[in-house]
Amino acid sequence: MIISNQVKYLGYLYEQLKYDEVIKLGTVTLPMTLEEKRYHDALYCYEYMASSYFEIGKFDSFILIMGDYEKLCLTYGEDRNKMAFYYLLSLLHFILKNYEESIEVAKQSIKYAHHLNNEELIVVNFMNISSQLLILKQHEKAQIAMNLAHYYKGKIVNPKKTIIRSYMGMLFYYATMKQEESFLTAKQEFVNLMNDSTHYRANLELVEAFLGLYRGNPEGIMLLERVYTYYYKQASIIHLNIVKYCVERFQLGSRFSYYEELNALLVEHEAKPVPTKNLRSIGSEFFFVDDLPVVSVKYPNVISQSVIEQHVEQAFQNDLDMYCLHWSLGIEQLEELFGQLFLDQLLFTLFETIYKSIFDYESEVIVRSKNEGEAIIQHISEEKFFQLLMKLEEQLQSVIVHSTIGNIEVPIHFGFIHSSQLPDEERHYAGLTAHADASLYYAKSHGQFYIYS
Repeated sequence: MIISNQVKYLGYLYEQLKYDEVIKLGTVTLPMTLEEKRYHDALYCYEYMASSYFEIGKFDSFILIMGDYEKLCLTYGEDRNKMAFYYLLSLLHFILKNYEESIEVAKQSIKYAHHLNNEELIVVNFMNISSQLLILKQHEKAQIAMNLAHYYKGKIVNPKKTIIRSYMGMLFYYATMKQEESFLTAKQEFVNLMNDSTHYRANLELVEAFLGLYRGNPEGIMLLERVYTYYYKQASIIHLNIVKYCVERFQLGSRFSYYEELNALLVEHEAKPVPTKNLRSIGSEFFFVDDLPVVSVKYPNVISQSVIEQHVEQAFQNDLDMYCLHWSLGIEQLEELFGQLFLDQLLFTLFETIYKSIFDYESEVIVRSKNEGEAIIQHISEEKFFQLLMKLEEQLQSVIVHSTIGNIEVPIHFGFIHSSQLPDEERHYAGLTAHADASLYYAKSHGQFYIYS
């Protein structure tokens, strides 16, 4: 049951385009499925993780996982597994610039998709084929592939968010063919699907840069350079290769500011040996090693309780005010359904969401346990503090975990106090946290996200 629940939740995250979470939680689930010889479940893990690595541009991880994925799929895979695998294998050939091989493998995926009536993957494959035929300068065939993609797209009544995978190929096609009206229509559909995905936002800007360059618009170069800086920070080798294609396609070597840096980066990457680490040994991120928070390495504002006590007492001595914010996540039911390792990683992703929101302000954080924590936030107005709470509410209150027995809400509560509300005799760390805990308990007992009075 535990593995089935984990795979079910991975599928939900993938359909919501939450690729980073798929990868983090998948590194827990995949080894478990292999150790217990749950190969059917393992193939789903491989599919979700390989797709996620590709979408965020992590070439090394993508090519690494595809090796093990291929062996398992060809041995134990059913038609649905092979349909997904051949689609991803086509993407691998695309990255390696084996465009003709990529097209032939995509056709294999389409055959399985026809048999399974999976219009979405038919569309995605045809869109990719059309863009690669353009690269091969076979424009008539590219148009036929695009027409077929639109035919099957019209048959989809309720498209999933994952149909977004087809839009990069579609947008590159319209940009290349200078069909600006169709480009704008597809762009709006793309925007509606991607929501807050920064990966896809950068992808959209990349295609817009491509279109701008076709128009001879100098802003196209500026946009391409901005996209490059994002992909550089994300170490997205797959997308950096596409940037290089654009630079060379429009002969921008002398005008693109990062041309030499881009070339050197890709040459260095190509010189590295193909990674051979087996994914079965990849571990998850945990909160503690003995009593030392591992998260403090990745998140420097996470400090020990003794240090935060010193900082609070020092602030009181200097008559400085602050907010003390406590949070707690209800996990009782989740451990039984998902297992401890998976739950640890799930809690870690929720912690990241809280931390990143709080990090926008001058704050320090301690992790009390894997599902509880505390933040001390200084130099923030009441208005800004409640804006923070509303942001957290928007991000966290609707957290749903999908399992084989249905959808489960993860209870999340906050309690807080401003130091100016404390009596003089309680203006110390213990008094501050006691009031924050009382506020948290009150919110829990009333079933609310937080309570303000």
